[in-house]
Amino acid sequence: MAQHSQHEIVKLAKQGDPRAIAYLITRTLGKYGITARASRQGHCLKLLLEAERVPHQSTMVKLVTQGMQKLNVATIETVKLYGRQTGQTALAWRQVIELIPQEPEPYLSLAKYDDEDASETPIFRLDDLDPHAMILLPVEPTVRLDDLDPDAMILLPVEPTTDLPTDLPTDLPTNLPTALADLSDPSVDRPPGLPIADPSALAPTAPASAAAPDFQPELGQTQVNLPRHLTQLLLSLLWVRLIVDTLRVIYSLLGAGSVSLYTGLDLGNTNQPFASLLSVVVSIADFIFTPLDQLGIWINLWVVGLSLLWLYRIHASLRDLFGSYPISPMAAVMRFVLPIYNLWGIGRTLFTLARHLTLEAHLNRASQLIRRLTGWLYLFIFVAAGLQGFYFWRVASGVLPSLWFYVARDSVLWLLSLVWLRLVRVIWRAVRRIYQERIAPFLPPPPVRTARSSPFSIRAVLLGAGAGLISLALLNCLLGLLAAFIFTANNLPPEAILPTFYDSESLLTLVLVGSFFCIGLGGFLTAALAPVAGLLHALAMGVLITLIGIALQRIALLPAVEEMPFWFQTASTGLIIPAALLGGGLHQWLRTL
Repeated sequence: MAQHSQHEIVKLAKQGDPRAIAYLITRTLGKYGITARASRQGHCLKLLLEAERVPHQSTMVKLVTQGMQKLNVATIETVKLYGRQTGQTALAWRQVIELIPQEPEPYLSLAKYDDEDASETPIFRLDDLDPHAMILLPVEPTVRLDDLDPDAMILLPVEPTTDLPTDLPTDLPTNLPTALADLSDPSVDRPPGLPIADPSALAPTAPASAAAPDFQPELGQTQVNLPRHLTQLLLSLLWVRLIVDTLRVIYSLLGAGSVSLYTGLDLGNTNQPFASLLSVVVSIADFIFTPLDQLGIWINLWVVGLSLLWLYRIHASLRDLFGSYPISPMAAVMRFVLPIYNLWGIGRTLFTLARHLTLEAHLNRASQLIRRLTGWLYLFIFVAAGLQGFYFWRVASGVLPSLWFYVARDSVLWLLSLVWLRLVRVIWRAVRRIYQERIAPFLPPPPVRTARSSPFSIRAVLLGAGAGLISLALLNCLLGLLAAFIFTANNLPPEAILPTFYDSESLLTLVLVGSFFCIGLGGFLTAALAPVAGLLHALAMGVLITLIGIALQRIALLPAVEEMPFWFQTASTGLIIPAALLGGGLHQWLRTL
C-alpha cells in the first residue's frame, strides 16, 4: 500500500470506484480463495467472483448486498453479480441486485471509517454466517439458470446486523488481481490531491513468510473466441449472393417480358426494326448475364460451406457463453445438413437459440425476430423445393416451363437469400451483445495497435479495376445499341447483327479506342487512390484486368468472345497495361502542375 492507505481505499469505494470495491471484497473473501473483479458502466456495477470452486450464490449475494448498503454509493443503482470457476469461460450463476438508497443511520454510518485506525474493520463481512456455512460449491454440477431472467431478480435490502468480532485475516497475498476499471473515470469523484496509482497498488502487503496460493487466473483462457472474421466474410459473401440473385431476377424479367411483348404485339409482322432492336437488347443481356449463372453456382457453394462452418463456430461460442447450451456445434451442423431430419432440425436449432436469448431482457426483440425469420425461411424453402420439383417434372415430360416460371423461381431464391442474410446478422449481433455483457467487462483492455502504413494499397487497385471494367461494360452496351439502330435501319435480320458487327473493322477499332480510354480511366483512379507509387499501382491494376481478360478467353463462360477476330482479341489484351500506365502517368503529371 505504497500510494493508497486503507482509509483512502474506503473513501474511494464510497465514491463508487470499482477497483476499490473489488479490493475490499477480495480482502474479506481471500481466505476462501475467492477473488473479485469489477467494472463500472454508468449506474451499474459488475462484479465477478472467481475461485477454484464456484462461490456459493446466496452467501455472495448477501455479502455484497450488505456491503453495498454500508457503502451507500449514490451513483450505483444496480449490481450485476457473477460467479465462476477460475479458468472457465462459462458463468456458473448470475444475479442482479437492485440497490435502494439508504438514509444515513448511526448503525449504518461509515463515519467510523474516517478514522485511520478504524478503517481496518471490513465493510464486506461474514459475521452472521455459521462457521460451517457453505462458501464454495462443488465444481460439478454447476448451477443452471436456463429459465431465469436475471433482470427480474430484485433483492430487497438485508436487515443490518450488529458488528460481531471476526477472525478473518486482513493480510492477503500481493498477487491478488485488481479490478479492470480505470480510476481515471471522470464519473468518479476523486478527493483533491489524491494521486492516480497503478492498479497493483491496491493490493495489500503480505508477510514475507506467508505462503499464499496464486489466485490470478489466466485471462487468455477466459476469452470466448467469437467468429468475427468468419462472420464478416460470410456476410460479405451473402451480400454478393443477394446482388447476383437480384441481377438474375432482372434478367428473367427481361427475357419473359421481351417474349411476351414480341408475341403480344405481333412485332414480327408489324414492326420489324423494333423487333430487331428488342432481339439485340436480349442478346446483350445474354452476353452480360450468362457468366453470372456460372458465378452464382460457385457463390452458392461457398455460401453453403461457410454457413455450416459459421453454425459450428457460433454454437461453440454459445456453449462458452451459456455454459449449459443444449445443442453441440456438430449437432447444429447435422440438423441443417441431414435430409428429412433437417425439416425438424433447422427450426429446432433456431428456436432453441431464440429461447435462450429471452434470458436476456434486452434481447427479447432479437428473439422474436429470429422466430419470425425462421417461419419465413421454412416458407421459402418449401416453395423453392416445390418449384424445383415442378421444373424437373416438366422437363421429364419433354415440355419446358414458361419463362415466367423462371421469374417466380428466381424471385423465391432472392427472398431466401435475403432471409438467411438477416438471420445471420441478427444472430451475430445477439451473440456479440451477450459477449459484451458477460465476458468483455472482465477482460483486460486490448493492446493498442498502431496503424501500419503499407506502401501498397490493394483497395486502390480493386477500386480502379472495378471502375475500368464498369465503364468498359457501359461503353460496349452503348456501342451495341448504336450498331443495332444502324443495322435495323438497313433491314438486317437479328441473327446477322453480331456477325456483321464482328466483320466491321471500323466498329471494332472504335470499340478498341473506347476500351483504351476506359482502362486509362481505371489507371487514373488507381493512381489517385494510391498513397504512394501511383504508377506501380496502375501497373498492378492493368495486370489484374489482363488476367481477367485472358481467363474469359480461355474458359467457356462467354461464347461471344470466341467469335471475335483474333487480331481484336490480341490487341485488346495487349493494350490493357499501356492504357493503365497512361492513366496513372497522367495523374502523376497533373500532380506536378
